[in-house]
Amino acid sequence: MKIYRSGSTADHGETHVELSSPIFSWNKSESCLVVKKPGVKDFTGKSRHNYKVLIDINDLNKIMSLLAETALESPGPMEKYLEPSLKSILQLKAVVSGVKT
Repeated sequence: MKIYRSGSTADHGETHVELSSPIFSWNKSESCLVVKKPGVKDFTGKSRHNYKVLIDINDLNKIMSLLAETALESPGPMEKYLEPSLKSILQLKAVVSGVKT
């Protein structure tokens, strides 16, 4: 996972940090996906930071909608990319359709 940034007023190009092997978890109380990565080197210096990104359920729905639209437009590549997630996708389908409660 990469996080890019650029200046909002003076754009001097993009810089990024890479969050290799982030830790994913679900926060039940806030209904959000949590992505954590400790000890990430700063964009510009030698300091390190702990990153924590919260993705709420509304944003997750938008991500899933975008993935579905993209899969319909370009099924070949998306089939390959999402094949490892097929079991999870089917489990979500069963829950959302009311088959599994």
